[in-house]
Amino acid sequence: MRNSIILPILICTIPLFILSSCSKKENKTNQLPTCIITSPKNGQKYPKGDPITISVNAYDNDGSIVEVRFFIDDIGIGFSNMFPYNYQWDTGNETGGYHKIKAISIDNDGGTAGDEITITLTTYGTKPIADFSAQPTTGNVPFTVDFSDESSYGVNSWFWDFGDGNTSTDENPSNLYLAEGKYSVTLIVTNYYSSDTAVKVEYINAVPAGGGGEPCPGIPNITWQDQVYHTVKIGDQCWLRENLNWETGNSWCGEDDPANCEIYGRLYDWETMMNGELSSNSVPSGVQGICPDGWHIPSDNEWKILEGTVDSHYPVGDSIWDLTGLRGFDVGTKLRSTTGWQSSATNESGFSLLPGGYRDEGYYAGVGISAWLWSATQNSNSGSWYRALGGILSFRNDSTKVYGMSVRCLQD
Repeated sequence: MRNSIILPILICTIPLFILSSCSKKENKTNQLPTCIITSPKNGQKYPKGDPITISVNAYDNDGSIVEVRFFIDDIGIGFSNMFPYNYQWDTGNETGGYHKIKAISIDNDGGTAGDEITITLTTYGTKPIADFSAQPTTGNVPFTVDFSDESSYGVNSWFWDFGDGNTSTDENPSNLYLAEGKYSVTLIVTNYYSSDTAVKVEYINAVPAGGGGEPCPGIPNITWQDQVYHTVKIGDQCWLRENLNWETGNSWCGEDDPANCEIYGRLYDWETMMNGELSSNSVPSGVQGICPDGWHIPSDNEWKILEGTVDSHYPVGDSIWDLTGLRGFDVGTKLRSTTGWQSSATNESGFSLLPGGYRDEGYYAGVGISAWLWSATQNSNSGSWYRALGGILSFRNDSTKVYGMSVRCLQD
């Protein structure tokens, strides 16, 4: 009887114990990832315009990082899903001042962690951006162009290259273009942080002052004593298109104004111009004087050839050119620039003569009215032949050698 009672109890108890053990469930908790911005540094200042690398240290102890998201001022700018977790932030289009950088790391279980810092973008340490404008950009030579700097970010020095050989370090300079052509202009600006360059190709269009005149073949211009001179082919002669502007010996700017040297060139007495050489009336004169190598002071006869070449009535060799005083028919009109004179001209030759006037032992005359130019030929021990132009004709005479007159050079 006792055995039959005990047996059922044992059979019932064992299954209950087994069922209770199998029904227990394990409860696992996800560990959140880490997210620490290691670069840039919180509270630091950085120059606006420089790229900034945002670097994040992110790790997940019980899984993996799916991605790290990046925010500037709470606006998403990108993400990274590969170690190292970096993002390159272009600050060029941002405003200066405070900016919040935030990063959020996300693990494979959807857990997130975040970090944020604040930095300052400074404009005083920003790379400058070079830019400029000019007025006018087209004109008949000679004409002056006014340049305006329009650069950004704390520029404190400027270097201009006007394309014609002239330069300036002024902020808003002007440049006088004397010869026709299309000129590219370069501006280099610098601040305490860096520099930048702006180039405008063929920005200035200097139109011929009427008429023609082609550059001498293969020699459109030359540089002499830091000055750029352009050339013009007239008949069989090759002339410099501008008067000399080299400060040497007895030489002066008209009315003692340096601006007149830039426009008209300098005025020289005869002895300075000849530079110790003897008078000559040959063709070519053979007198280099103060002219560049390969060029010479024109003789009186070479002036006559120029006059006869451009005049429409009296050709080279006509006896009219041997006279003194006013000669020719329209020679003056064809040699003078179309601008800068009180009377009209055509400058058909391209000689582009401007009215530099003259100096007479201490006083000046004719600036803006007439042009006076030496020859290499003396008429006496104290006087030499010259040309004066101001109207439609050409004036030939001799003058005392102490006068100050303009100088043109002719190719050998």
